[in-house]
Amino acid sequence: MDSQGNTASVSRRARVSAIARARFGLMTMLLSFLVLAAGAAQASPPVADYYLQRSKGDFGIVRTHYQFGRNYAQIGNYPLARVYFINAYSSSYALQSDVNRLYLENLVNLHSGMYRNVVYQQIAVQQSNTLKAQTQLLSAYLNILAQQPSNVGMWVNVDAMVVQISATLYYTEYYMRLAQL
Repeated sequence: MDSQGNTASVSRRARVSAIARARFGLMTMLLSFLVLAAGAAQASPPVADYYLQRSKGDFGIVRTHYQFGRNYAQIGNYPLARVYFINAYSSSYALQSDVNRLYLENLVNLHSGMYRNVVYQQIAVQQSNTLKAQTQLLSAYLNILAQQPSNVGMWVNVDAMVVQISATLYYTEYYMRLAQL
């Protein structure tokens, strides 16, 4: 009789442990799905595109303030030029912030597989990293112009940097689009 009780007990434990394993497997699968879904929600091409558009808008603001400052400096109105150069320099902080976020979003998209063409996504990451360096340099140049609005050498540097940033923004957008085709 004792062996029948042990057999029933072992059989009941086997059923309980099979049910526990099934529950554990189901919970593991659900948790894996949630982790994948959360990762997809955090990094997506539309988020990177959002920061690209913000960067383009911020750059337009910086460029406009700089151009007004340069125009006033060219006619010798340095106090008013300084005001516009300071505005351009202040606006460059928002530009840097959005460009940094753009770079991070492109990098996260690359690492999470949110692309259709890995080569183009890698180039988009490289372009946005280049954009980061260029906006930092632009900000430094604008800081100098805010202090010395008559510095013609800085005008030339900023003009060159504006052309470079315009091209890099274009190519960043271009490769981001190609990565999704």
